[in-house]
Amino acid sequence: MKKIELYDKITILEREVTLLRKRTRMIIRLRSEYGGLGDHLQFSTLPELFTKAGHDVYLHNGVVCRNHEVKELIYNKNHFILGENAGDWNAGDCPEIKYKNTHEDFIKNWEHANGLTATNSFPKIYYKPETVENIEGLIELSSISLKYGSNEVATIVKDIIAQNPNINWKQLTTKMQQNEILIEGIEKVLAENIYQTIDYINSCTHFVSLSSGSHMIAGALRHHNTKFKQTCLLPHYKYDDMMYLKHFILPLVDYIRV
Repeated sequence: MKKIELYDKITILEREVTLLRKRTRMIIRLRSEYGGLGDHLQFSTLPELFTKAGHDVYLHNGVVCRNHEVKELIYNKNHFILGENAGDWNAGDCPEIKYKNTHEDFIKNWEHANGLTATNSFPKIYYKPETVENIEGLIELSSISLKYGSNEVATIVKDIIAQNPNINWKQLTTKMQQNEILIEGIEKVLAENIYQTIDYINSCTHFVSLSSGSHMIAGALRHHNTKFKQTCLLPHYKYDDMMYLKHFILPLVDYIRV
């Protein structure tokens, strides 16, 4: 009789969970373990997929968001979420669900891990952006979760600007930003809220950022806007692991080690 290894048992359990979710109407309670914009956006496609699979989707009432705009954008505007629920946390990155590098895209990996058919390559938002005039090159350099060297980032960004001399570059700042790195000699534009941030990114021709919530927002815009070029700077100490595991790595982005 063939010996069943632990890995095989885990694989069998995952398949059983997937089949159960496909056959049984369930109460889905979604949240992220962490509170950042990008942390929540990585699960932003799940409510729609769960709903279309016949389940009732709620936001778990233990959810933590870094600020009120994150919750409003990702959950309150998502019409596939029915409200909040205090039951067991069972979707997103709850302890029972393990991320595995099973597909070509980060978002698809999470969809698969949650027992769904891997469908999307990008996060989703349910806000229709407006167009801001006179926005070409746009730089946004804030990051909370990852640490960057300010001088190294500034050097890379100045190289990108020098390589694209025909673009009018501006740096985007916001009231919610933390740990931002300012580049001398280029115009600064201020976004009063998260929606203006989205409008600015949607309006540009080349977007440069660190690995942050704005990087994931740009990815979410790809569902209806594939025209702008996107560059993301990754810290050298995380680059190899992130690229291998596809952690917060999206298609149509040029990733640069810093």
